[in-house]
Amino acid sequence: MLVPFIATAALPDEDDRAFMSRLWRQYHRLMFFIARRYASEPSVLEDIVSDACLRLMEHVDTLRDLSEPQLRAYIGQTVHSRAVQQLRRAGRETALPPDDLPWEGEGPWRGIELREELELLRWAVARLPEAERQAVRLRYGDGLRGAALAGRLGVAESTARRYLAEAKRRLKDMIYADGKGEDRE
Repeated sequence: MLVPFIATAALPDEDDRAFMSRLWRQYHRLMFFIARRYASEPSVLEDIVSDACLRLMEHVDTLRDLSEPQLRAYIGQTVHSRAVQQLRRAGRETALPPDDLPWEGEGPWRGIELREELELLRWAVARLPEAERQAVRLRYGDGLRGAALAGRLGVAESTARRYLAEAKRRLKDMIYADGKGEDRE
């Protein structure tokens, strides 16, 4: 099982090892819950979660600075990315979970999942450059388009479109960063 793996991790700092052990105790159920969306075999589940733990250990300093919701979202996204990569390596065509899983739809798990996704999106939007962050808020928060959006931003329409395109690219990179977390620092 993974507990000895985390407890004896080859982190040079004892505080880092203790932090990762606490993180494991607090979030291992969430990690397996997310991994079960993509696999059911115990060995595959452990591979996904182990790989995610290794990724998390690479970013222990970043993890220490995150709030509770950000940490949950970061861990969830890391497990998701590792699961998708595992499925790709195994040659599966799709990384989407089956439609008949109990946490899909309107059940209680869906609310948790949506809150985590929203928190991750808020976290990522807050890290955009100011002009792009404003463009996203005006477009998707206030519903402004075209000339109205450009007017509020004080730029040409083409510049407003460029801000939105660049913001979408950055958000995608941050949220779906293949578990690397490089943009999450």
